[in-house]
Amino acid sequence: MLENKSILLLGSSGILGSALVEEFNSHNITRVARHEVDRWASSGGPTHVKRFLDGLEYKPLLIFNAAGITNPATPYADLENINYLLPANLVLVTQELGIKIVTFGTIMESIPRSWESNTYLKSKIQFRNFLDSESTSKTNVLHLQIHTWYGGLRMHEHMFLGQLFESIRKRENFHMTDGNQLREYHHIKDDLGVLRRLLEIDAHGVHQINHGEAYELRDIADFVLQSFSLSELLRIGSLLKSQADNFSFRFPCNIETGSMSFRPTLKGIVDDFQERLSK
Repeated sequence: MLENKSILLLGSSGILGSALVEEFNSHNITRVARHEVDRWASSGGPTHVKRFLDGLEYKPLLIFNAAGITNPATPYADLENINYLLPANLVLVTQELGIKIVTFGTIMESIPRSWESNTYLKSKIQFRNFLDSESTSKTNVLHLQIHTWYGGLRMHEHMFLGQLFESIRKRENFHMTDGNQLREYHHIKDDLGVLRRLLEIDAHGVHQINHGEAYELRDIADFVLQSFSLSELLRIGSLLKSQADNFSFRFPCNIETGSMSFRPTLKGIVDDFQERLSK
C-alpha cells in the first residue's frame, strides 16, 4: 500500500502535519496551502477540491487531513468549518475519485455526552456522525480515534500538558481541577507507527489507537512535578471540573496496537519535557 505513493497533505505546518512529513518523508508529498484549505472548508468546498486535484500533474493516491483546530475557545463557526465541513467535503470528493483519505478524530467521540461542555468535541462528533451516516460508504476512509499526544513540533498551551510544561518552565503554580479525569497519553511518533501499519494492510473505517495505559490527570501532574523537584507548585482542586468528561472508562489495548511498542507514559512525558527545556 505504501510503495511509491503520491500523498496530498493538509495542515503540514501543524504538530500532526510536521510529524507526518517526517514519518512519510520517502514519499512524494504535496502540501496544500492554508488559503486553499480555507476554500475547501466551505459549502462550495467540493468544487474547489476537484479543481485543485484536476490541476495536479499526478493524482494523489492518499490524502492525510492533518488540518484541525483543537482550542475550544475558538468561535464555533470556525471549529465547525475546519473540523467537520472540511473533512466531510474531502470524503465526498475522494469517494467519487477513488482516493484513500486518512482523517484524525478523538477517542472522546466514544465517551457519551463528552461534547456537552466542549465545543471542540462537538465539532469532531459532527464529522463522526457524518461518517456513520448513509452518505458515505467509508471504504476509502481510514478514520483514527486518537488519544492525546505529546512529543512533536510544539505543545498546545491551552491543553493540560502544555499548561503543565509552562508551569515548570516559568516556575509558577500549576492550577488544576481535582484531576480525576482519565487520560491515555501517546507519543505522536508511536501512533504514526500504528498508522503506517494500518495503511500497509489497507485498513479502512473507524479505528481506535489504544495502548491501555490510562492515568488520572492528578497522578500525571504529581509524577511530572516530582521529577523536576517542583511538587510545591501543584494546586489540585483550585479549578472547577467539567461534569462531561471521562472519569471511569479505560480503553483496553486493541489489536491495532498489540504488536506495537509504546513509550511508558509517565517517563515518556518527563523525557519530552526535559528535551524541550534543554533547547
